[in-house]
Amino acid sequence: ACVIFERNGVAGGALVHSVPADRLEPEVLQREIGLIRDAGVEFRMNSGVDSAMFRRMIQEYDAVVIATGNIEPEQGDWGMEHNDKQFIVNKDTYQTNLPHVFAIGNANRQMRLAIRSAAQGKEVAFAVDQLFRGVRVEGEPALFNSRFGKLQEDEYAEYLKEAGEGSRAEAAGGHAAGFTAVEAAKEASRCMHCDCRKPFSCRLRQLSTLYGAQQDRFRYTTRKKLAKHVNHDIVVYEPEKCIKCGTCVRLTARHKEELGLTFIGRGFDVTIGVPFNESLGKALAKTAALAAAACPTGALSLKDTEEGGK
Repeated sequence: ACVIFERNGVAGGALVHSVPADRLEPEVLQREIGLIRDAGVEFRMNSGVDSAMFRRMIQEYDAVVIATGNIEPEQGDWGMEHNDKQFIVNKDTYQTNLPHVFAIGNANRQMRLAIRSAAQGKEVAFAVDQLFRGVRVEGEPALFNSRFGKLQEDEYAEYLKEAGEGSRAEAAGGHAAGFTAVEAAKEASRCMHCDCRKPFSCRLRQLSTLYGAQQDRFRYTTRKKLAKHVNHDIVVYEPEKCIKCGTCVRLTARHKEELGLTFIGRGFDVTIGVPFNESLGKALAKTAALAAAACPTGALSLKDTEEGGK
């Protein structure tokens, strides 16, 4: 059972009082809140929480999630560690120094981004559920993420290779109406695919998660330049995601590709590429799909993959 204490007469918090109606239609917002009510959540309107009421709440309820926006001076007396702007929480679980009290949104960190506050609401649910089940509170299970950071100037062209032409699309009916199906498809075609096409099957990511790898531990002062080889009908090759395992080299040799793939260079500078600087299309004339499936990372992957949507 869940109870929401709302100090205003209308549910929705800052989304109601701070976001203009032309950016977020009130009817749409209230319909979404209605889904929460229909799930069995109780709303107690006009119920501001002061120090005395908070002390009663932490005695009465098994868990309390503070999502009040920027903390106010009175909240400093609620018995939790804080600074002038926010409560101090565990970054993975959102727990305060009171084990069954959590803080999210601007009460945790001033950001004024509703989507991040909503995301933290989802994440804190994992931690509260773990608390209720009596297991170790660790928060939402997370896979290892590797980020290459901001693109360098000459790398934009590499990622624009897969992006459709044209400038950013605007919804003809305005922000509140949103994109039509045609407008949405046009805007989606501009995606640069700067993510990974194998977010779940990448063996490197799986093992990094298992062994607690940290990307920053052995960080170079400067990273290598990112490149994309997209001159193939069904696969894309991103050399900087390659771990030089040689699987694709052996596979193309076994299937007697005319060119195939090979090791180029020596030592730390070795790369896997196409002999004689030929195109990827010529190298993988017969084994493209097999090579993409065998690659243990996202270095060789199918252009049209559904894995990212699972």
